[in-house]
Amino acid sequence: MKFLKTAWNNRKKKKTWAELNDWALSFIGIPSFLVGTFYLSVVWKVTPELVDLSQTHGLPLEAILAFAFLGGLALSGLFFMTVAKRCYGLIVERNFK
Repeated sequence: MKFLKTAWNNRKKKKTWAELNDWALSFIGIPSFLVGTFYLSVVWKVTPELVDLSQTHGLPLEAILAFAFLGGLALSGLFFMTVAKRCYGLIVERNFK
């Protein structure tokens, strides 16, 4: 048990966003922006069509699952865009202010 306690206390601490250098923030932020933009554009294009189909055909189980999938995709897109915004904010704060 002491081994686990010492290993836990001596573990390597993770860096915060503010401790990363500009290249690491760019390496994380640019792909996050691209993925988040793609996910949100898919949700933006598909949701109106799905709403129209659900109004004409009702809400079978497949439609409910499709809405749940789109909701999850929207949340994932917002997460990636939030990461990209944080990276962008740190880069702008360091280099342009």
